[in-house]
Amino acid sequence: MLVVALCSVLCLGTLEDFILGKEEAVARLAASYKELQENRCATRVCNCSVSACGTEFEGFGCDTTSKRCSGDSCGGAVASMEHTVVRVAMRSDTTSRELVNDICATEAMLDTFRQNRVANDVDAWQYVAHKTGTLRMHPAIPQERSNRRCSDYDPRTRPWYAAAASGSKDVVLLIDRSGSMVTKHNYITGETRLEAVKRAVNAVLDTLTNTDFVSVVSFSDNAETLYGSSMLQADASNVARLKDAVGGLGTGGSTMMSPGFTEAFDLLRRGKGTEATTKCSKVILFLTDGFATDSAAAVLDAIKRGQDSLGAGDPVKIFTYSMGKDADGELPKRIACENNGVWTRIVDGGDPLVSMSSFYNYLAVGIHAGKARWTTPYEDAFGLGEMVTVTSGVYDTTGSVPLLIGVAGIDVKMSELIVYNGYEAAVSSLIQRSKVCPVLNTSECDLQILREAAGGACPSPAVPVSSCPKQADAECFTGFSFNNAMCQDLNTELVSTIPAEAAKGTRDVACCQCSSSGSSSDSNTVVIVVVVVIVTVVVVAMIVVYCCVCKKKPRSSPDQPFPEPSAPPKPGDL
Repeated sequence: MLVVALCSVLCLGTLEDFILGKEEAVARLAASYKELQENRCATRVCNCSVSACGTEFEGFGCDTTSKRCSGDSCGGAVASMEHTVVRVAMRSDTTSRELVNDICATEAMLDTFRQNRVANDVDAWQYVAHKTGTLRMHPAIPQERSNRRCSDYDPRTRPWYAAAASGSKDVVLLIDRSGSMVTKHNYITGETRLEAVKRAVNAVLDTLTNTDFVSVVSFSDNAETLYGSSMLQADASNVARLKDAVGGLGTGGSTMMSPGFTEAFDLLRRGKGTEATTKCSKVILFLTDGFATDSAAAVLDAIKRGQDSLGAGDPVKIFTYSMGKDADGELPKRIACENNGVWTRIVDGGDPLVSMSSFYNYLAVGIHAGKARWTTPYEDAFGLGEMVTVTSGVYDTTGSVPLLIGVAGIDVKMSELIVYNGYEAAVSSLIQRSKVCPVLNTSECDLQILREAAGGACPSPAVPVSSCPKQADAECFTGFSFNNAMCQDLNTELVSTIPAEAAKGTRDVACCQCSSSGSSSDSNTVVIVVVVVIVTVVVVAMIVVYCCVCKKKPRSSPDQPFPEPSAPPKPGDL
């Protein structure tokens, strides 16, 4: 951090230049990913990819500057600049041709990752995430795990993915807390419908950033806003408060839907003309497991009055979810169809997290362009301090309807940003750059195609799907299977499960230079301290030369070997 600070002062760089450099790097990453994806069906070679959930990491080195394994009495962490690794979300379908094609296509991303490190001084994590739940990242490090299972990580539910896909937005989550929500949703785990919804709502909250505004409303006999009386900026403190409020929800009463919609629209109306709004897209996520106690006419009238109260302009988009096979699908579907939304049925035992947190995929269809967006600062799990992520949505434009492929992202240490004008100025600058409203160009055909995939296209007067231009087949067959792409036999039902015969913990796989004891002799401690002091003095003395001479030249050419990372970035809380 000291080196970065002194370099910034001596070289007289600006925060704007630094930010533009990182945005240029993520644009290069997105362009490369887009090209590889659009040519995925022509792929005839699928080189082996390294699974982050594997047990052997041949050719990886030991990064002795990393703090990842410092608590395990280890001197370093296993990492490689010469490889990338692939993570696959536990909910991903590994039999999907689209998923396999993504793994095969992105194996060629290594050169772009390397180029970014040279041309744009990228020192932290880089990755591309696909809509099927795969993530390819660089530098390469093993995935965290217990003795029997790798940790699950779904990039599609992370703030950096949602920010790139949907841009700034106002979101109201409207959830049913009637007595029937105590019904078992998953008979294997014993999870009730409300418990499953709470988990899903928390996941949606986790996808938001401080450029979004959010609130949560629950309804049964009446409706209530769970925290506060207005829309809240989705910063870390407000998200934590909302999660606490959601956690305290109980069940009981009937299913009066119209008071819930009235309260949701009142929140959005009160934010209009104040600071409690993004002034961008407004979205209501409505979830119920039953039939309306009040009439359908009353519910639809409440929605119409709410839309009218917001005046002309972009109307609120309402995404509806019927939970359970016996839940009403007719009214929720009609609500979505009449309000530029999408209806989905969440079957018993199904995961509402995927359905509810993927609403931004529908917003993404109308954006088409991959503007760089920045996340809220977060704490790095490997001791690198606070981080932010700059991301860009990637779209397939070969078909009649531009579709979201995935997201490209690059991590940036806050210590690199704050040396210019301080912490508040850095965060403020990132927020201002990211809260620009995306221009939505969603056509009726766009929505109808997505509706059909989610649960059913809307009836007349909506445009029939048969009249819409056909999309190219995204799941072209290239002859490769998941295990072909990974060049090893992985459990394709639970890709985060480690074979019993190869069971190892994180320390066994991800750490190196480990000792049985974390203690050191006093003499060794003294020697280490002396060496550190001497090295520090020498480094500080050479900073001027480094900053004002070396920093003006490329660190290395693309053909030269890359240095090992100063500390491998984390994948666990990207």
